[in-house]
Amino acid sequence: MSLRQELHRLCYNHIAARINDVYAAMAQVHDAMANETKSSAGDKYETGREMLQQELNLHQANLNELNKIKAVLDHTSTAAVTDTIGQGSIVHTSRGNYYMAAGAGAFQYNGKKYHTISPASPIGKAMTGLSAKDAFSFKNLQYNILEVL
Repeated sequence: MSLRQELHRLCYNHIAARINDVYAAMAQVHDAMANETKSSAGDKYETGREMLQQELNLHQANLNELNKIKAVLDHTSTAAVTDTIGQGSIVHTSRGNYYMAAGAGAFQYNGKKYHTISPASPIGKAMTGLSAKDAFSFKNLQYNILEVL
């Protein structure tokens, strides 16, 4: 498996696990809502249900964002290699290694740390379209692009 395929797999598995976690949390909230019994203090019941509904809404928003990230990963090629940085590129810089796909955190692979970033992120925008031996500045730090895979 190539480095690009492995990083893609790590991102995809991470997002899939987070989606499963959100579904499990939503199921717990649904169970709590079903078990919420109307007490003699009606306001307490309504407040409890509203809090559970807000929690459910938050989980739904998280799920929507994770599904957007998953969709981006679904459309990210693990085969295409270009000289310029874009979606699917692996970038080695003087300040770290990056996989330009979707913001899914950082992963270790073969003893190196790779930050997975979106092209729409601030650092992704700063390096998009650049090539090896180019440089860019981000947050007052100078980055030298060593290699684009």
